[in-house]
Amino acid sequence: MMGVRLSQRVGKPDTGSDGNIEIRNPEPEKTLCSPSI
Repeated sequence: MMGVRLSQRVGKPDTGSDGNIEIRNPEPEKTLCSPSI
């Protein structure tokens, strides 16, 4: 579920900047998932 949300964000131009950070650093993904839960 988390992976799908991240992929969707990367696909959207609105969160393009955030998507780049998530792709470059695997750690931020966990950080974003933590608050989501």
